[in-house]
Amino acid sequence: MEAVQSVGIPLEEMIKANKQLKNPNVLLTGEVVNIPKLAPAGNITIQLAGNITT
Repeated sequence: MEAVQSVGIPLEEMIKANKQLKNPNVLLTGEVVNIPKLAPAGNITIQLAGNITT
């Protein structure tokens, strides 16, 4: 989640938008991650192509 924090999205907001993740510190191939917009319009969804760990 460090990459998202670098663009100004607080970790707490990322965790709230991704309750489906068992461990937000380890993202696995195929997991869908919702990235909340800073504006109130909605979320952006991405699907990982590789594993990310922090």
